[in-house]
Amino acid sequence: MAVPVGNLLRKLKECISHESNLLIAVHLEQIKKVFERVKPYLRDAEWKRDLHDTEWRRNVNNQEELKIKKYEKISRWVSQIAALAVEVEEIIVTYDLYLFDKNTSGSLFSKFLSSRFLIVGKDTLSTKIQQFLSRSHQQTNSIINGNGFHSSHQMRSHRHISSENNVSVVRNLTLPSNRACPTDSTTSWHKHLFGMDSLELLGQFSEKATKEMQRLIWEALNMNLVRITHVQAAATTVPAHDSRRATQMILETSILGRQEEVSKLESWLMVEEEQSDPVIISVTGVGGIGKTTIAAAVYESMRHHFNCHAWASVFQSPTTSLLQDVLRGILKSMSMMAPRNIDAMNDASLREMIRSRLVGKKFLLVLDDVMKKDEWEYVKSALPQDCQAKILLTSGTNLQYLPDCKYAIHIPRLTPQNAFNLLQKRVCLQQTTFWPSVVKSEAEEILGICKGIPLAIATIGGLLSTKQMETKEWTIVRHMLSQAHFTPLCYSDLHAVLKSCFLYAALFPLNSEIPCKRLQQLWIAEGFVQARATMTAEEAARLQMEELIWRNMIQMAQVGLDGEVETCRVLRPMREFALKRSEQDKFSSSLLDRSGNALQPERPHHLSLSAESSSIPITEVDKLNLSGMYSLLLFKGYKHQPLFITSVSSFRLLSVLEIQHLTRDDLPDSVGDLGLLRYLGLRGTKLKKLPTSLKKLQRLQTLDIRDTFIRDLPDGLEGMKMLRHLLLAGSFGDKVVNLVVAIEVFKDLQTLAGVGVTEGITKGLHHLPQLQKLSVGEVKSCHSVTLFESIDHMKFLRSLTIKCAPEEHIDMISCNPLENLEKLRIGGPIDNLLAWIEKLHSLKYLYLWDCLLMKDPLSALQHLPSLVLLSLCNAYNGKEIQFGTRAFLKLKKLSILRCKKLERWTAMKDGAMGKLQTLTIAYCPNFTRLPRGLGELTSLQALQVADMPAHFIKEARDIQSTSTSKFSLLVRETTQLSAYTDAKPGHKMLPISMFAHLMRNIEETDKHLPRQPKLKDKKEA
Repeated sequence: MAVPVGNLLRKLKECISHESNLLIAVHLEQIKKVFERVKPYLRDAEWKRDLHDTEWRRNVNNQEELKIKKYEKISRWVSQIAALAVEVEEIIVTYDLYLFDKNTSGSLFSKFLSSRFLIVGKDTLSTKIQQFLSRSHQQTNSIINGNGFHSSHQMRSHRHISSENNVSVVRNLTLPSNRACPTDSTTSWHKHLFGMDSLELLGQFSEKATKEMQRLIWEALNMNLVRITHVQAAATTVPAHDSRRATQMILETSILGRQEEVSKLESWLMVEEEQSDPVIISVTGVGGIGKTTIAAAVYESMRHHFNCHAWASVFQSPTTSLLQDVLRGILKSMSMMAPRNIDAMNDASLREMIRSRLVGKKFLLVLDDVMKKDEWEYVKSALPQDCQAKILLTSGTNLQYLPDCKYAIHIPRLTPQNAFNLLQKRVCLQQTTFWPSVVKSEAEEILGICKGIPLAIATIGGLLSTKQMETKEWTIVRHMLSQAHFTPLCYSDLHAVLKSCFLYAALFPLNSEIPCKRLQQLWIAEGFVQARATMTAEEAARLQMEELIWRNMIQMAQVGLDGEVETCRVLRPMREFALKRSEQDKFSSSLLDRSGNALQPERPHHLSLSAESSSIPITEVDKLNLSGMYSLLLFKGYKHQPLFITSVSSFRLLSVLEIQHLTRDDLPDSVGDLGLLRYLGLRGTKLKKLPTSLKKLQRLQTLDIRDTFIRDLPDGLEGMKMLRHLLLAGSFGDKVVNLVVAIEVFKDLQTLAGVGVTEGITKGLHHLPQLQKLSVGEVKSCHSVTLFESIDHMKFLRSLTIKCAPEEHIDMISCNPLENLEKLRIGGPIDNLLAWIEKLHSLKYLYLWDCLLMKDPLSALQHLPSLVLLSLCNAYNGKEIQFGTRAFLKLKKLSILRCKKLERWTAMKDGAMGKLQTLTIAYCPNFTRLPRGLGELTSLQALQVADMPAHFIKEARDIQSTSTSKFSLLVRETTQLSAYTDAKPGHKMLPISMFAHLMRNIEETDKHLPRQPKLKDKKEA
């Protein structure tokens, strides 16, 4: 089913359920029913259109010309359906806005002005309906006369609204706006004003839309379109898999059959080069062969062997943002903060900073998706002469002709056995089951069509994972695959709501990593989430995300230590298909064609503008009709952002406004006029305040102002009762945002992050038991009792951050073990803290800083069954740490930072920390030696040391040389850590900002590129 039809039906269903006027509800129900009728024919038409559009069609001869013409006719029919659905949807949304304006107006005069919205203006509801009626009438006559689809009997049975009637309706509705009002109309225009003619107009719109759809259904019958002739989406939208287990299975299969290539690349990266010039390694291959996946596996396993490293995705041409990404990666790998003005830095400044950081360093850089030699030369010009750099390039073109390319590898297609293993594991994500011989035969034929391309095999496997192990269904898939490309086949198998989600994800810039939670909140705001009786919208959105990942329509980018997918991406082949389909189905519009030339889309409803779009002159963008937009996504690098923001009041149908890295420090007050807005994303902008008109956004669900300069929210936000996610400040920073609103009115609130604590806030929290994420700062001892009483009631809480105010010491008075708590961050001294944490058996991530504990935290927390990360930063004032056997059974990352009194770590006992992958020790000046047994941990991949005594570093090198795990040792100077001394008299605890960047870096590296199975030896490879 075409995306616009699915979106319209969901809007109609929502509108009908909230409509109080029975007659209007009947009209809307009539439209809904006729669009429901076309769905099965539309499925057949879309598939036949895909057969015509597919790039895999071959051997087209003269005998097939008639068939091609038929496909073209069907394609035009689908476009007509999409265009009609899009236009009807815009009218429905405009009607929703009209009702909102009318219902939220207070005084009689306000209601008068609100009613005028219906009857005057360039882009009002009445104007849109009149345009629809007039155009629809003309189209109907021309199509009937030209094609003869309707018989004379059908013509007589259809009552059309004449042009004279249309004009009379317009004349009546526009009377109030005329200065000279005829006397014979004075008695009737009050009725027109307060809704009589609006109901009549909506009725005529409903009748005309219904007849248009009936005509199109008649055309479907004349084109011999049939009902449901191909593979349909499974009855259940989500496979019955454990999500983390499925994620692990996908990771394990991502480089299946590529161990030889991975080993070769790793060996090249480890070669000690005599030359000082950068060593270039190219990875080439056809689209979908797995170049990025292989590079990610190598980068993940080898980055610890370098002083610094970075990953940058290259776009169509070199831009300043590419150097910014390289610099960000370098600084992050060195635990250093990026400059706040990095987005405003020019090429010369970026090159200078990159060179200064890389002098004398071993540097690993991955440039993914390089298209031209110029792109590499652009980055190379920023590297210093005395830098031992290894550069890994991936490209769909052959880069071996480059004179400075020392190593090159071309990725071949999978062997038949590896291809079969990949398909089998993607079909059976939970476990490998027995395949009946008839299914196996079909699988072999499917693999023959896929020709060893991993992307095709994995995506088809995702489709088959939703099917029964029956010959009939697999035969249909094989037959369809033999006719068309795998991408439209797998897309056609998606439910309508998943199609919208997939197309929306493709709006993000090419190669960008998309935060999963943010994308899910955008889907919810757009109405792309299928409601489930026993789930919240967020839980349903997460399941939809997982299904798209399992089906391989969206790929995992970063995965947490606990196996949860944190970020995702849409690969180039999938994105190109999605953008093309979006254009065809009127879902979204691109401003650039494949050659980079400017386009003039007809009327975009979902528009994304990024660095790529900056090449389009603003004068060309001004020509677009943007008044019908539902989503406006302004990404980093789009240089015309300020001009868009000044005209935001004209985008009254917006549900989503996402702005990244805006340089101006305020928003226009007209933002409050966006009555339908559900998502307002302002993260990373330079904003210092929000307009007072924000209180008018009564439908707002998500407000994200993290990493801005905003410290106070405006008063009067109690009307925003639909808020679900309030993201105010980061968890590791010392900044909070003051909130004076009575937060107990936000009954649906699930996320409250970065709020400064007051007595009113602590009391209000008691009324928010649905919270899943809570981050509070500036906590004082006087808040302890009320705060922890409120926290005790939050049985759904998954993430908790508590940051004490300076010089404050609070008491942990909680007795509730919070059974669902997975992530805990504590900044500051809290009494009885360890005794409470010991009870948190679901805890996976624990960050403690400035806690000044006297009791050994490792000894106290060693038996937490789910803990995968433990980070201690100025958290322990003792001299010794120790733990027993079988301690920290799941721990993968341990960081001990600035524990200045720590001297000893007793021996590592058998069975303890058996899964530890990364150990970080920094600025512990009295820590004399590492524990015995550390080198025997076979799982250990990296030991990172910063600002430690020379004899400690020497011992670390000795352990590395004799270790059986062959872990990498990274020694670096972290100037931000060593810069702080105890020279400040009376300062009892460290400022949080001193370690905010380091703590954030630790957290972000826990969800890096997907971790791949570690190769035990070359024989296994």
